Amino acid sequence: NLNNRSMGFDSECDVAIEADPHDSEHDEVRREITSVRHQLVSEHLGVSVGEFEDVMRRCGSFMKAVDELRGDDRTLLPFTERTVSDEASPLAESDLMDPDHVPRSLTRSVQRLIAGAMTEFEPRRRR
Repeated sequence: NLNNRSMGFDSECDVAIEADPHDSEHDEVRREITSVRHQLVSEHLGVSVGEFEDVMRRCGSFMKAVDELRGDDRTLLPFTERTVSDEASPLAESDLMDPDHVPRSLTRSVQRLIAGAMTEFEPRRRR
């Protein structure tokens, strides 16, 4: 994310997941990471996962597949320096849409949501 909105109003979660090459489940974790990535990209391109993967195999590249499937409706567009820095851009900084802090009421709501989710969460046990 390129601005403070993610710290304020967005409901997404910024996460980095890596497959530890020393872990016995390395290959399975890599497949799952790839699967989630393809699901997210396919959704944003407005195509099925199968269609995205077919085009990716044919093109021989993840980025070439994204370029080929880019459309006029749901799509992914590259960020340019101008996109991010343009004052008229929807990504431009503003106090309303790009707050410097999370509103206190939202912080409490998120804390309650996380607390509720944690009571349902049981870590996956290692084999």
